[in-house]
Amino acid sequence: MPGGASLPYNAMTVDIFPSWAALGKGIPTRALWNKVHPETDMSARLNRLSEIRDRPRVDTVRLVEVITK
Repeated sequence: MPGGASLPYNAMTVDIFPSWAALGKGIPTRALWNKVHPETDMSARLNRLSEIRDRPRVDTVRLVEVITK
């Protein structure tokens, strides 16, 4: 696991999709948000989040091979 004082981030999230087609459809963010946080306005919360955090990069990677023992 990466670490150290010069590490440019301290958290990471990962979204996993079963196919490239599913990735292209995206995540139904609004529907999921309303299900989990029915009393909280998503736009207001995400606007506040944008004010207090940096998003240094967003990567898309493809798992090519899995080796199991």
